[in-house]
Amino acid sequence: KEYNGYVFYSSSNQWRLQLDNQEIYFFNFPEDLEEFVIPFETTPWSTAQKIYLAYFPETDLVMDQYLQFTGSVLQFRGIKTNLACTEETGCPDIPIMDCSEKQGIIFLSGDQAEITQNENCLVITGTDSDDLRKLTERVIYDLLGVM
Repeated sequence: KEYNGYVFYSSSNQWRLQLDNQEIYFFNFPEDLEEFVIPFETTPWSTAQKIYLAYFPETDLVMDQYLQFTGSVLQFRGIKTNLACTEETGCPDIPIMDCSEKQGIIFLSGDQAEITQNENCLVITGTDSDDLRKLTERVIYDLLGVM
């Protein structure tokens, strides 16, 4: 199935995208994520040399899969990634994200599913794990130039 010049293959309830000899698997086809709008230009993140992937340490939702997926795609694109927390309380021994100084992608649990910007941070907020997966994939598609 084709989308925006990219060919996707259906594989075990996932969509496989072949990009520069790398296979990336998505749960959602890009067309199914068009309802989620990114109201700003994502070029600063797709061209960065280093991006912090940050999360709120005391959240109900497990963020590991979104952090890992985003990190692996960014690293494949030649972007270094570091884990970070949004605040000190409950944070393991990793940096605290400062959006005024560092470029980052923050994963949050919230009341509304949305993609927003806070200074140098792209913020993905989901109400549940399904939202977070969709929004994360929407951002990744954008960073890869698919959407």
